[in-house]
Amino acid sequence: MAESKNQETPNHDESILSEFDSQENILEAFCSKTKDLIEACLDDAKIQYHSVQARVKSRKKLREKYLDPSKRYRRLRDITDLAGLRIITYYEDDIDRVAHVIKKEFDLDLENCVDKRNSEPDRFAYSALNYVCQHLEKRASDVEYKRFAGIRCEIQMTSILRHAWSEIEHEWYDLKTEYPRNIKRRFYRLAALLEIAESEFLDLRNSRTQYERSVAVRVEAQVPDLPIDSVSMRSLIEQEPLVA
Repeated sequence: MAESKNQETPNHDESILSEFDSQENILEAFCSKTKDLIEACLDDAKIQYHSVQARVKSRKKLREKYLDPSKRYRRLRDITDLAGLRIITYYEDDIDRVAHVIKKEFDLDLENCVDKRNSEPDRFAYSALNYVCQHLEKRASDVEYKRFAGIRCEIQMTSILRHAWSEIEHEWYDLKTEYPRNIKRRFYRLAALLEIAESEFLDLRNSRTQYERSVAVRVEAQVPDLPIDSVSMRSLIEQEPLVA
Protein backbone atom coordinates (compact mmCIF):
# COMPACT_ATOMS: atom_id res chain seq x y z
CA MET A 1 0.00 0.00 0.00
CA ALA A 2 2.80 2.42 0.89
CA GLU A 3 4.56 1.85 -2.44
CA SER A 4 1.43 2.39 -4.53
CA LYS A 5 0.74 5.58 -2.62
CA ASN A 6 4.23 6.92 -3.26
CA GLN A 7 3.95 6.04 -6.95
CA GLU A 8 0.81 8.13 -7.36
CA THR A 9 1.89 11.10 -5.25
CA PRO A 10 3.47 13.59 -7.70
CA ASN A 11 0.11 14.86 -9.04
CA HIS A 12 -2.06 13.89 -6.11
CA ASP A 13 0.43 15.45 -3.71
CA GLU A 14 0.16 18.79 -5.49
CA SER A 15 -3.63 18.64 -5.48
CA ILE A 16 -3.60 18.09 -1.70
CA LEU A 17 -1.27 21.07 -1.24
CA SER A 18 -3.42 23.21 -3.52
CA GLU A 19 -6.50 22.31 -1.49
CA PHE A 20 -4.61 23.25 1.67
CA ASP A 21 -3.59 26.59 0.13
CA SER A 22 -7.23 27.38 -0.58
CA GLN A 23 -8.14 26.70 3.07
CA GLU A 24 -5.16 28.30 4.81
CA ASN A 25 -6.82 31.66 5.46
CA ILE A 26 -9.93 30.13 7.01
CA LEU A 27 -7.72 27.86 9.13
CA GLU A 28 -5.78 30.89 10.36
CA ALA A 29 -9.03 32.62 11.30
CA PHE A 30 -10.26 29.43 12.97
CA CYS A 31 -7.12 29.20 15.11
CA SER A 32 -7.34 32.84 16.19
CA LYS A 33 -11.04 32.65 17.08
CA THR A 34 -10.71 29.29 18.84
CA LYS A 35 -7.71 30.51 20.86
CA ASP A 36 -9.78 33.46 22.13
CA LEU A 37 -12.67 31.11 22.96
CA ILE A 38 -10.46 28.72 24.93
CA GLU A 39 -8.90 31.56 26.92
CA ALA A 40 -12.35 32.92 27.77
CA CYS A 41 -13.58 29.46 28.85
CA LEU A 42 -10.54 28.86 31.07
CA ASP A 43 -10.87 32.29 32.64
CA ASP A 44 -14.56 31.65 33.32
CA ALA A 45 -13.67 28.34 34.98
CA LYS A 46 -11.03 30.18 37.07
CA ILE A 47 -8.25 27.89 35.88
CA GLN A 48 -4.79 29.42 35.94
CA TYR A 49 -2.75 28.62 32.84
CA HIS A 50 0.47 29.83 31.32
CA SER A 51 -0.68 30.39 27.74
CA VAL A 52 -2.70 29.15 24.80
CA GLN A 53 -0.85 28.80 21.50
CA ALA A 54 -2.34 28.34 18.04
CA ARG A 55 -0.87 27.50 14.65
CA VAL A 56 -1.76 26.24 11.20
CA LYS A 57 0.44 23.37 10.00
CA SER A 58 3.11 24.54 7.59
CA ARG A 59 3.07 23.44 3.97
CA LYS A 60 6.37 21.59 4.46
CA LYS A 61 5.14 19.68 7.52
CA LEU A 62 1.88 18.87 5.77
CA ARG A 63 3.68 17.37 2.79
CA GLU A 64 5.99 15.31 5.04
CA LYS A 65 3.05 13.99 7.01
CA TYR A 66 0.95 13.17 3.96
CA LEU A 67 3.83 11.27 2.35
CA ASP A 68 4.66 9.31 5.50
CA PRO A 69 4.51 5.66 4.32
CA SER A 70 3.36 4.50 7.75
CA LYS A 71 0.14 6.53 7.39
CA ARG A 72 -2.87 5.95 5.14
CA TYR A 73 -3.86 9.47 4.24
CA ARG A 74 -5.92 9.72 1.07
CA ARG A 75 -7.43 13.19 1.39
CA LEU A 76 -6.69 16.42 3.21
CA ARG A 77 -9.43 15.88 5.80
CA ASP A 78 -7.69 12.70 6.98
CA ILE A 79 -5.05 14.91 8.62
CA THR A 80 -6.65 16.06 11.86
CA ASP A 81 -4.09 18.63 13.02
CA LEU A 82 -4.08 21.14 10.18
CA ALA A 83 -5.24 23.55 12.89
CA GLY A 84 -3.47 23.00 16.17
CA LEU A 85 -3.76 24.60 19.60
CA ARG A 86 -1.73 23.97 22.73
CA ILE A 87 -2.86 24.84 26.25
CA ILE A 88 0.10 25.15 28.61
CA THR A 89 -0.60 24.79 32.33
CA TYR A 90 1.69 25.57 35.23
CA TYR A 91 1.24 22.18 36.87
CA GLU A 92 0.59 18.69 35.56
CA ASP A 93 -2.55 18.10 37.63
CA ASP A 94 -4.23 21.13 36.02
CA ILE A 95 -4.37 19.28 32.69
CA ASP A 96 -7.39 17.22 33.74
CA ARG A 97 -9.23 20.38 34.84
CA VAL A 98 -8.52 21.95 31.46
CA ALA A 99 -9.64 18.76 29.71
CA HIS A 100 -12.98 18.92 31.55
CA VAL A 101 -13.57 22.41 30.11
CA ILE A 102 -12.63 21.34 26.58
CA LYS A 103 -15.01 18.36 26.77
CA LYS A 104 -17.87 20.72 27.62
CA GLU A 105 -17.06 23.34 25.01
CA PHE A 106 -16.12 21.19 21.99
CA ASP A 107 -17.39 18.16 20.10
CA LEU A 108 -14.69 15.49 20.55
CA ASP A 109 -13.64 12.94 17.94
CA LEU A 110 -13.00 10.23 20.53
CA GLU A 111 -11.50 7.80 18.03
CA ASN A 112 -8.60 10.18 17.39
CA CYS A 113 -8.08 11.51 20.93
CA VAL A 114 -4.84 10.29 22.53
CA ASP A 115 -3.53 10.46 26.07
CA LYS A 116 0.23 10.64 25.58
CA ARG A 117 0.83 10.93 29.32
CA ASN A 118 0.52 7.16 29.64
CA SER A 119 3.99 6.22 28.45
CA GLU A 120 5.98 3.13 29.36
CA PRO A 121 7.52 3.32 32.86
CA ASP A 122 11.05 3.12 31.46
CA ARG A 123 10.51 5.84 28.83
CA PHE A 124 10.79 9.60 29.23
CA ALA A 125 9.53 11.81 26.44
CA TYR A 126 6.85 14.27 25.40
CA SER A 127 3.73 14.04 27.56
CA ALA A 128 0.37 15.59 26.72
CA LEU A 129 -3.34 14.97 26.43
CA ASN A 130 -4.38 15.43 22.79
CA TYR A 131 -8.00 15.96 21.76
CA VAL A 132 -9.21 16.08 18.16
CA CYS A 133 -12.41 18.09 18.07
CA GLN A 134 -14.55 20.71 16.38
CA HIS A 135 -16.91 23.42 17.54
CA LEU A 136 -20.23 22.33 19.02
CA GLU A 137 -23.15 22.30 16.61
CA LYS A 138 -24.96 25.00 18.59
CA ARG A 139 -21.90 27.26 18.39
CA ALA A 140 -21.30 26.54 14.72
CA SER A 141 -24.74 27.97 13.99
CA ASP A 142 -23.78 31.35 15.50
CA VAL A 143 -22.83 34.09 13.07
CA GLU A 144 -19.32 34.32 14.58
CA TYR A 145 -18.57 30.63 14.13
CA LYS A 146 -20.70 29.28 11.30
CA ARG A 147 -17.87 29.70 8.76
CA PHE A 148 -15.85 27.22 10.86
CA ALA A 149 -18.48 24.47 10.78
CA GLY A 150 -16.88 21.08 10.17
CA ILE A 151 -13.28 22.24 10.71
CA ARG A 152 -11.42 19.90 13.04
CA CYS A 153 -8.42 20.79 15.16
CA GLU A 154 -6.06 19.14 17.59
CA ILE A 155 -5.93 20.62 21.09
CA GLN A 156 -2.87 19.60 23.08
CA MET A 157 -2.84 20.06 26.85
CA THR A 158 0.51 19.91 28.60
CA SER A 159 2.45 21.48 31.47
CA ILE A 160 5.01 24.23 31.05
CA LEU A 161 7.96 21.93 31.76
CA ARG A 162 6.67 19.31 29.31
CA HIS A 163 6.15 22.06 26.75
CA ALA A 164 9.73 23.22 27.20
CA TRP A 165 10.92 19.65 26.69
CA SER A 166 8.90 19.21 23.49
CA GLU A 167 10.40 22.42 22.05
CA ILE A 168 13.93 21.17 22.78
CA GLU A 169 13.13 17.67 21.54
CA HIS A 170 12.22 18.94 18.08
CA GLU A 171 15.89 19.44 17.29
CA TRP A 172 16.62 15.82 18.20
CA TYR A 173 14.10 14.06 15.95
CA ASP A 174 16.84 11.83 14.50
CA LEU A 175 18.28 10.86 17.90
CA LYS A 176 17.25 7.20 17.61
CA THR A 177 19.33 6.56 14.51
CA GLU A 178 22.00 9.21 14.09
CA TYR A 179 23.87 9.53 17.41
CA PRO A 180 26.08 7.27 19.53
CA ARG A 181 24.78 5.53 22.62
CA ASN A 182 26.39 7.85 25.17
CA ILE A 183 24.70 10.94 23.67
CA LYS A 184 21.32 9.20 23.61
CA ARG A 185 21.82 8.12 27.22
CA ARG A 186 22.54 11.66 28.41
CA PHE A 187 19.58 13.02 26.47
CA TYR A 188 17.08 10.67 28.11
CA ARG A 189 18.65 11.18 31.53
CA LEU A 190 17.75 14.86 31.17
CA ALA A 191 14.18 13.89 30.29
CA ALA A 192 14.00 11.83 33.49
CA LEU A 193 15.34 14.75 35.56
CA LEU A 194 12.71 17.04 34.09
CA GLU A 195 9.98 14.60 35.12
CA ILE A 196 11.37 14.52 38.66
CA ALA A 197 11.48 18.32 38.74
CA GLU A 198 7.84 18.53 37.67
CA SER A 199 6.82 16.09 40.39
CA GLU A 200 8.76 18.08 42.99
CA PHE A 201 7.18 21.38 41.95
CA LEU A 202 3.74 19.81 42.27
CA ASP A 203 4.56 18.41 45.71
CA LEU A 204 5.96 21.78 46.83
CA ARG A 205 2.80 23.56 45.69
CA ASN A 206 0.64 21.11 47.63
CA SER A 207 2.83 21.49 50.74
CA ARG A 208 2.57 25.27 50.49
CA THR A 209 -1.21 25.08 50.23
CA GLN A 210 -1.43 22.79 53.26
CA TYR A 211 0.78 25.14 55.27
CA GLU A 212 -1.34 28.18 54.38
CA ARG A 213 -4.50 26.33 55.43
CA SER A 214 -2.97 25.24 58.74
CA VAL A 215 -1.89 28.82 59.49
CA ALA A 216 -5.40 30.10 58.69
CA VAL A 217 -6.89 27.60 61.16
CA ARG A 218 -4.44 28.64 63.89
CA VAL A 219 -5.11 32.33 63.26
CA GLU A 220 -8.87 31.73 63.52
CA ALA A 221 -8.34 29.79 66.76
CA GLN A 222 -6.10 32.61 68.07
CA VAL A 223 -3.29 30.21 68.86
CA PRO A 224 -0.62 32.10 70.89
CA ASP A 225 2.99 32.54 69.74
CA LEU A 226 2.13 32.07 66.07
CA PRO A 227 5.16 33.13 63.98
CA ILE A 228 4.68 36.48 62.25
CA ASP A 229 5.38 36.19 58.55
CA SER A 230 3.70 37.06 55.27
CA VAL A 231 1.46 33.97 55.43
CA SER A 232 0.16 34.58 58.97
CA MET A 233 -0.23 38.34 58.36
CA ARG A 234 -2.23 37.75 55.19
CA SER A 235 -4.46 35.26 56.98
CA LEU A 236 -4.99 37.69 59.86
CA ILE A 237 -5.94 40.52 57.47
CA GLU A 238 -8.35 38.28 55.56
CA GLN A 239 -10.09 37.16 58.77
CA GLU A 240 -10.07 40.42 60.75
CA PRO A 241 -13.64 41.83 60.87
CA LEU A 242 -12.36 45.40 61.28
CA VAL A 243 -10.40 45.13 58.04
CA ALA A 244 -13.45 43.65 56.27
